[in-house]
Amino acid sequence: MDEGSLSLADLQQIADEDATAWEAVISQAPDPDADIATSSIDGGQRHAATGIRLAQAFHHGTEHRSQVCTVLTTLGVEPPDLSVWRYGSEVERMRWDRLV
Repeated sequence: MDEGSLSLADLQQIADEDATAWEAVISQAPDPDADIATSSIDGGQRHAATGIRLAQAFHHGTEHRSQVCTVLTTLGVEPPDLSVWRYGSEVERMRWDRLV
């Protein structure tokens, strides 16, 4: 697939495949302290605990969502609420018990 010309359908397929892969990782209840070594571009290895890698994945996604919201705002489009609280509410995994 030529990454320079991805359609929305292509992007959706990639997102679906990524979701399946993440579900497989998380369903295994990985040890957050386990060391994972990966090759770096200089030929060395990078070691990081599973918990650090998972935290970086979430952080990385947040960074890109922020960038997209900035672009939308610049174009005069009100970006949607992308907070985890909103998502939790939308998928009925949280609720607010109001006092009033």
